[in-house]
Amino acid sequence: MKRLSILPLVQFCVLSLSFAAINLLGLPKATAATFELTFTRLEGIINKNIRNGAGTAIYRASLPTGYDITAIQISDIIGIGGSPGRFTGLDLDAVKISDKLITNAEDIKNLTGLSVFDFNSEHTKFVAGTQRDPGNSKFRDLFKGDHLFGTKKCGDNQYCVDNDIATLGNFDANAITDNTARGFMSFGDGGQLILNLTQTVSTYEQQPLYFYAAEVGDNERLRGRVTATGRKRRVPEPSGLGALSLLGLYLTTGIKKKRKSFSSRVDKL
Repeated sequence: MKRLSILPLVQFCVLSLSFAAINLLGLPKATAATFELTFTRLEGIINKNIRNGAGTAIYRASLPTGYDITAIQISDIIGIGGSPGRFTGLDLDAVKISDKLITNAEDIKNLTGLSVFDFNSEHTKFVAGTQRDPGNSKFRDLFKGDHLFGTKKCGDNQYCVDNDIATLGNFDANAITDNTARGFMSFGDGGQLILNLTQTVSTYEQQPLYFYAAEVGDNERLRGRVTATGRKRRVPEPSGLGALSLLGLYLTTGIKKKRKSFSSRVDKL
């Protein structure tokens, strides 16, 4: 009597799948990475102030593809333009992440964005920079303040975003440094704002995502001061295959035992 030929074939397939799963288990874990974003200034300005002619510039940067983005950090470069006192440093109007690419500043107001920012909770961390001395400026009384514009004290020597004033989710800044100023926050020299996203944003080459940020006054560029933090996304997910690997080894052992038992019975015939 012939032995059934299907058993070696099944054994070969199970073993092949098992080895493939074991090899995938050896892949290194994803590690955190930080990327400096490169910005392009959009055409024109928004919210032009009729009193001083100043407005807000919009910048766009592509997020790196193939990553799970978890945070955006914006930093001020010390001593680059701007007003002194409570208006020192980078003046941020608003931010947005979108899958739509725009080239004109005015289009930012109608741009649909991802709902991944929370400016009033633990998701936002602000490290205040230093205020520059207004000196003998005739506006020095307007520049004075215990804290930077658009921020508030939230602990001993700690400050956080006052989003009732800063409104970082809306592109609505009034570009002026008097009592009518609204809709933005000032960083101070060397200040930093970390925006921990409320959910992970996954980026794909076939559907790019863009980070938009607005700078009030159009006198400080965002180049070299904004970074994204994320993890490289692995294409295969080995955990399920790992379990399948163990199952494969179990089945292979069982097949060997059954084959041996089958052979013994056949030899007796």
